[in-house]
Amino acid sequence: HMREALGKEMLIAGDPDPSYRATAEAVVAAVGFKPFYVGPIRYSRNLEAMAELWIHMAIPGLGGRDTSRNFWFSIGGDP
Repeated sequence: HMREALGKEMLIAGDPDPSYRATAEAVVAAVGFKPFYVGPIRYSRNLEAMAELWIHMAIPGLGGRDTSRNFWFSIGGDP
């Protein structure tokens, strides 16, 4: 069910240290997403709220429309 999402951006927040960030980005890339760093770990609370919405939209009958699992966030342009 994730085939359609492969290659899409996955938003991540965390330690800005290049070695830690590279490790997190490698994990995200290894499962088929393009990592998109949004900032320090304090931004993770915002990503958690977005994840809750994402999960809510994936459950048929609960979302504002029936998106099933064909729903993802997308970032336009390069940072």
